[in-house]
Amino acid sequence: MAATTPLQQHACNHRALEVVSVLLLSTVVALSAAVITVAQGAGVGTVLTTSASVFLGVFTVGLTAITYVKHGS
Repeated sequence: MAATTPLQQHACNHRALEVVSVLLLSTVVALSAAVITVAQGAGVGTVLTTSASVFLGVFTVGLTAITYVKHGS
């Protein structure tokens, strides 16, 4: 192993952490949407469709935002 000098910096790519963070946020928002939809008395199909749409929307927007901010457009 070569010793690192103070001038050398290791580039760390935390892409997995970013994806997992967005995945967890999307899950929480989708579950919240499901609870709200159930509280309004909607059927099972409506609850599943709404929560899946919210999950995919938040996940897509979250990854797009992270890609734009962290890695340039």
